[in-house]
Amino acid sequence: MKTSDCHGDSNSKVIGIIGGSGPEAGADLFGKVLALHRKKLGKAYKSDRDAPDIVLMSVSNLGGPRTAIDIEPGNLKGTYEQCLAALDDTIRKIVPLVDYFCVACNTLHMFESQIREALLDLGRNPSMFVSMISSTIDTCQGQLDGNESVKFSIFGGPVTMDLDGNSSYRRLVEEVGIEHFYRPPPSCTSILQRIIWKIKQDGKVTTRDKVFAEYEGLLRDMASHSVKICVLACTELSLIDIVDITDLSIKFIDPTEVVANALLNLTQSYPEENNRYLAL
Repeated sequence: MKTSDCHGDSNSKVIGIIGGSGPEAGADLFGKVLALHRKKLGKAYKSDRDAPDIVLMSVSNLGGPRTAIDIEPGNLKGTYEQCLAALDDTIRKIVPLVDYFCVACNTLHMFESQIREALLDLGRNPSMFVSMISSTIDTCQGQLDGNESVKFSIFGGPVTMDLDGNSSYRRLVEEVGIEHFYRPPPSCTSILQRIIWKIKQDGKVTTRDKVFAEYEGLLRDMASHSVKICVLACTELSLIDIVDITDLSIKFIDPTEVVANALLNLTQSYPEENNRYLAL
């Protein structure tokens, strides 16, 4: 029985988060759901009992880091099959407990079609899976409306940056139009990979780390190409605090914030005046 069944409240459904890639990313998304819920509920948030019901499953077998070889079926390391099996097992465990769920990893959305097929096999509606990718693309399209001069770009891991290959964000380029998109050079991918791996190893990046200076350099190069909106297409990158870089004219779209907003809109009820938040 789901928690929402116990409450008997159709406006307070249960949110599921599949984490583990990496563990901090799942915890970060959990925290963003809580913080955004408080903001959207406003003065109506009185106590712990007003918090949303959330099930977080952090599964180490879903963890990375990943390179292109890791997402190839039948690779010698067996990482593709291991990850898909772990994801299928986790879906079977979380589905009876929640009303909607997401996966707290951009790269794992390469399995989006398999996730929806697994839900059908379980007799569930595939729409209970809330795609971080689709939610982010919708947000980007909203930024394009009435602003035809805006230019987008994307920062992520090796898979999500492969916009001609297996990246789940290929559709973003197709839908906003190549004329609105700046592709970072190949050298950018290797630097981002080092940054992501450091976060996976240490849990964070600080301004004292060498890779922070490299990251700042990438952002400034992006700004020099007139990029106005950057999608942080790796959950580790959203853990980097860039508040000290105050002179950038880039707006960042954090897919974890976007999917947190989508999950809350599907599961909670808010005062109309508080529910105008656009996750960016």
